[in-house]
Amino acid sequence: MRLPSTEVVQTADHGAFRPSLPWLLSVLLLAAVLAVPFVLVDVPPVLDYPNHLARYFVLSHPGDPVLSLMYAPHWRLLPNLGMDVLGAGLLKVTPVHVGGRLLLALSLFAPVIGVIVYHVVAFNRFSYWPFAHCREFTGLMAISPLYWWLNAVRSGR
Repeated sequence: MRLPSTEVVQTADHGAFRPSLPWLLSVLLLAAVLAVPFVLVDVPPVLDYPNHLARYFVLSHPGDPVLSLMYAPHWRLLPNLGMDVLGAGLLKVTPVHVGGRLLLALSLFAPVIGVIVYHVVAFNRFSYWPFAHCREFTGLMAISPLYWWLNAVRSGR
């Protein structure tokens, strides 16, 4: 039995599909709730955020007369190279704190978007299950086996 909001709406263009309205509203509500902290504070309370922001600033201004006396970019393969490239490019066109918050939002939303896209490609439908893999719902999913177990005990299975 499927929930009505997980059903796929077929369109006329060769079997393409789109998510249902409740699913879209759920995604938009989740995105709005996750984006609220980025709007409310100027500097997010993430412990190593100032260090990363400073590194992105130095990498985005290699020709600065003061910074170039103390720092020189040394590009090589590192685990966080993608964020360094994005940060250096983004801080060239945005103010420091705006670019930093955009990068922090990207690091929050990218796993969520990736799981949703993977689920749509793998199962050819939109569902609420990808949200179970997001960090915010991990606690709820940890409680669900307990709920199942309690129902099984009550029914005598």
